[in-house]
Amino acid sequence: MKALTHEIVLTHFDHQRLQGLLRVFRKRSGVDPWSLFALDLELRRARTVAADAIPSDVVTMNSKVVLRDLATGASSPLTLVFPDAWAQDGQKVPVLSPLGLALLGCRIGDRVEYCEPKGLRRLVIEEIEFQPEARGNYFM
Repeated sequence: MKALTHEIVLTHFDHQRLQGLLRVFRKRSGVDPWSLFALDLELRRARTVAADAIPSDVVTMNSKVVLRDLATGASSPLTLVFPDAWAQDGQKVPVLSPLGLALLGCRIGDRVEYCEPKGLRRLVIEEIEFQPEARGNYFM
């Protein structure tokens, strides 16, 4: 997880959609309450900006990023998506997953940590291959 002192930046649009996601998923059974709590915490502490003002080095929803594993040195591309767009695609990561929550609002060069069944993983965001807002798509 990101340290609480690590600033995250979100667009107003993504912030609103993620708030809506929280409202819907809190009413569903079978949704991990820890993920909902963690997302709520991220949304409360995020700095929000207009979509056309988000820096191009920030991971927004639907951004495709290249991550490097600090333990292995391996790099891989991933796209941060809403749960309904996930479909267990190996190159998409849902925002409610530990990795998705760790990436949300971070910048190129940031190190992120998250826990998975095999233990703690440490990654660095090497590149953003695609950010919707940088391409003028403010409502993706």
